[in-house]
Amino acid sequence: MECRHLFLLVLACLHIVLVGGVVYGWAALLPLLKAQGVLAGPRQQSQLSMVGIVGVSASALCKLPVGVFLDHFGPRWTSIMGASCFIVGNLFLGYGAHASVWQHALGYFLIGTAGPSLQMPCFQFANLFGPHATSATSLFVVMFELSTVGYLVYSWLHQWLGLTLAQLCTCSASSGVFILLSAFYFWPDFSCPIVDTTESDEDTLRGHSMGRQLLSWLTLYLSLLVTENLFRQGLVFESITLQCQALFPSHVADHLAAVFSVMLPLGFLPMLLLVVTGLARRILQRPPHAFVLILCLTITYGCLLLVPHPAAFYTVFLLFPITRQLMFACFFSVSMAQFGPATFGRMQGLISTIAGTVQLTAIFLARLIFHHQLSWSQVNTGLLGAEVALLIVAVFMCLRAPPPSSPYVILEPKLVAN
Repeated sequence: MECRHLFLLVLACLHIVLVGGVVYGWAALLPLLKAQGVLAGPRQQSQLSMVGIVGVSASALCKLPVGVFLDHFGPRWTSIMGASCFIVGNLFLGYGAHASVWQHALGYFLIGTAGPSLQMPCFQFANLFGPHATSATSLFVVMFELSTVGYLVYSWLHQWLGLTLAQLCTCSASSGVFILLSAFYFWPDFSCPIVDTTESDEDTLRGHSMGRQLLSWLTLYLSLLVTENLFRQGLVFESITLQCQALFPSHVADHLAAVFSVMLPLGFLPMLLLVVTGLARRILQRPPHAFVLILCLTITYGCLLLVPHPAAFYTVFLLFPITRQLMFACFFSVSMAQFGPATFGRMQGLISTIAGTVQLTAIFLARLIFHHQLSWSQVNTGLLGAEVALLIVAVFMCLRAPPPSSPYVILEPKLVAN
């Protein structure tokens, strides 16, 4: 393994951990904004919540245009664009007028856009590691999970060192400058080719046009799997506190919610262990079997959410992060291996945008549950039915898949239409 490849791997990890998922740490940033008097008026509290929704929505919905940009202009300029968004976004967030909704919303929108713009180019560097590409992809997913606690670290720095919002955002903008310069000097102009695989393009979807890739059964199944799983995750994030309150006394519910908030940031540890031991690579080398494992874990914690016992919820808190990270690792590795570098940005961006759009509806579904217009058991039962159907298809794919001679074998491509 070349030293340059390891250097690029470390640099890509830094890019992701500094920016990739920071926008999802809104819950930790919100108290800091309130402490600094941002949108402090009585009528502005709801507007402050909208700032968070704008940022998360931007991250969810920008992936298709970012993917198109990536395929056409390459990793270097995509990362430079993302770093520029991150720098400007932090300046708006840190130095915007405290009473200005649009300045803070624009700042958080740019920070949300920066995440995928920097993360998607990094995933292509996994191709440099051949049979270990899935391990590199899993490591990037771990770095993304770590990045979501960025604003939690900022809140600690605010409490312990008395740093202001402006000072913290200046630090973030400085890290954006580092990312911009490192991407300019070290990132390639073109996507990294897939190396060290024994499969020809005819064994995957790489040998087909993007139109045929869109019409493949694999794309359809991957879209359904990612969309359903992200919707399930979004609903857990939005309604776990409500579920605890509905099933347990107030003191138990508060304790469970606190445990969840602590265990979620630490969820990267099991995945990191899988990467270090090589188990992540072994799991992801056989994508149909990885699909089965992900769905079995999802169905397990979905069923446990219906059990009114604290031990069941503790188990959910253990299974949820590892399932989430395995799903992302599988999605990115399969997308790159099957679609190839030429269309990776557009195909991955399209599927991510569809899934992200559906995930945003979990916010409104959680509100219906909160107002007792829907019951959690009804929603969860419907999701379990969808997951069982996806599991049956995944088992069928396992039975039809040839023995893997490399990490990239899934199925002979089947097209919906010519």
